[in-house]
Amino acid sequence: MLAGASSSDLPIALQCLDALIGRRRRQVPMLRVFAFVKRLSTLALQMDCHGSLALLALINNIMTVSLAASLVLGSLAGA
Repeated sequence: MLAGASSSDLPIALQCLDALIGRRRRQVPMLRVFAFVKRLSTLALQMDCHGSLALLALINNIMTVSLAASLVLGSLAGA
């Protein structure tokens, strides 16, 4: 995926990540999920506005579904 004017492969990548993290979340280690979230957030900064919104929506979905992610965010908010 290149962060250029064309993001035609973004829907396929979002579907793959949603299938990996969303549907199989008990089989994927939490550290790997956090690594994907970190890469997605870095990529969201480099995409156009529509691609960035799609990536941020996926990150939001991952963070709301994952209990460990909400615990990490809660500990960061309290610090």
